[in-house]
Amino acid sequence: MSKCSIQKGFSLVEVIVGSAVFLVVAMSVYGAYTGLFQIAHVDQARLIATQLVNEQFEIIRNMPYDNIGTINGIPSGTLYATTTTARSGITFEVDTIVRNIDLPFDGTALLGTDSNPADNKLVQITVFCSTCQNFAPVVITGQVAPKSSESATTNTGALSIQVMDAQGHGLPNASVNVVNLSASPMINLIDTTDNNGYMQIYGVATGTNTYKITATKSGYSTDQTYPVGGVGNPNPIKPNSTVAIQQVTSVSFSIDVLSSLSVSSIATSCDPIANFNFSLTSSKTNDVDGLIAKYFGTFQTGSSGALSIPWLEWDSYTATSSDSLYDIAGIDVANPISVNPGVNQNTKLILIPKNGNSLLITVKDSVTKALVQDSTVELVGPGGYDQILITEKDANGGVAPSCMPTGQVLFQGLQIGTYTISVSNAGYSVFTPISIAVGSGWQEEQVLLNH
Repeated sequence: MSKCSIQKGFSLVEVIVGSAVFLVVAMSVYGAYTGLFQIAHVDQARLIATQLVNEQFEIIRNMPYDNIGTINGIPSGTLYATTTTARSGITFEVDTIVRNIDLPFDGTALLGTDSNPADNKLVQITVFCSTCQNFAPVVITGQVAPKSSESATTNTGALSIQVMDAQGHGLPNASVNVVNLSASPMINLIDTTDNNGYMQIYGVATGTNTYKITATKSGYSTDQTYPVGGVGNPNPIKPNSTVAIQQVTSVSFSIDVLSSLSVSSIATSCDPIANFNFSLTSSKTNDVDGLIAKYFGTFQTGSSGALSIPWLEWDSYTATSSDSLYDIAGIDVANPISVNPGVNQNTKLILIPKNGNSLLITVKDSVTKALVQDSTVELVGPGGYDQILITEKDANGGVAPSCMPTGQVLFQGLQIGTYTISVSNAGYSVFTPISIAVGSGWQEEQVLLNH
């Protein structure tokens, strides 16, 4: 009788465990393989980009000197500021910047010792690859000299542009756009400031109030020049720049990180009030007479009585009631609301039901501008109107509600006409009464007390 041999196989658990181990190893190998492939791809792209940037620079070096410049740029030339090209199946973006530079061997324009400062041209070529992972741009910078000592015409001028932050410090890498609004030559130049916030442009065609200049930076506010005699702003503080023959025109801009303002509309009991309408006006103006605000907006708090206003430039803003149901009885930080660069400022609008025309009187210290508590305010006007209110007190002089504003009182039910305001406070000198014209709706008057 023959014996049968019995062979033992793998169990299901062993098969699953073995497959899992194999999968982990395979995935590790595949990950390493793809990682090496990506590294090789990036290295290949960078090698091609380096060849491309050197190639472009050599082409420029062999161009006629007067052609070395960007189309609609300063200096003007035949080069495109931005182009795209494909090499080995990879698409690259090539950015070209050309600047006239003033060398000190014959004096400098800033010192007034060189009437023809466009000595050489500085060329910067940057190659980007947006489709390549972990690709750092390839940059090459160099100077190109004319065949003769200087080829630029002396019938040009220069622009010296400085961009500063809110503290007056030079802001590097700010974007500056210079546009010539006259028909010729066509100029639309975009460049960046140096480490000290300056940008010097030489060899600029002359023109009177023809250069519109705009300065900004990602996440920052914007500052710019404006046309003289323009619609809505005929007399701007910062007019479009004039460039004269052999003269340096200096212009400065102030920008900083944008901010936001969170506004809550509440009752004197501190309960939220929904859908309150108000406007916000900046203290900064664009015109010489100070009548045209740089910023104005109308808003409504939401169903929860709250609203966030983004993208605000650092400034002081005045909130004004435009609501048909409620008046502003006070603001917890008082107008104008100061907003510093790069912050989220919170403020509360304290509201009471509307009752005819109204006047909010805000009492401040003349030196510190702090709100002054326990001030007695008397308002006298048409038809024998004579009412006295005390800050931090209710209409009867008793304890005010918990969210009653500090240093502010609201008079309601007023006729249109001229009123006299008198204010007294034991800690301050005698206040000389002032007159104010009250119109329809809501308005505010600020009173300063002297020690």
